[in-house]
Amino acid sequence: MPPIWHLRLGDYRVFCDVDEVEGWVFVRAVGPRPTHQTTEGRPVKTISARDLQKRITEALDSAQRDRVVITRGGQPAAVLVGVEGMDWESVVLETSPELWRLIEERRAEPTLSAEELVRELARE
Repeated sequence: MPPIWHLRLGDYRVFCDVDEVEGWVFVRAVGPRPTHQTTEGRPVKTISARDLQKRITEALDSAQRDRVVITRGGQPAAVLVGVEGMDWESVVLETSPELWRLIEERRAEPTLSAEELVRELARE
C-alpha cells in the first residue's frame, strides 16, 4: 500500500496516494485546514471522557468537521468520527476492519497499467 501523503496548500490540506513507479496520484480528500489547536503539528480536537458526558452535543457537532480524540486520564482512549449525512451501508462498510484488510491485501497485489489491461483483454 503506498503511503498517504499530506500536503498543505495555503488554507487547504490534501491527502493523496503517490505511486512513483506507475506515475499516478490518487487524491483521497481535499479540505480546509482546521483552525483549532494543534498537537505535534497535526490539528486535533480533544475532550476528556468526563467532559464528553456533559458536552456530547458539542462533541458530535465538532466530529462532523474533524475527528475528536476522547481522552481518559489525559491519554487518548477513543476517536469520535462524524458520519452525519452518510447512509448506514457506507458507515458499516467504511468502518469494517475486514473490508480494510481486504483492500490492503488487494493493494499489495501486482497491478496492470491501462495499456497492459488492453493487451490482456485483446488476447481473450
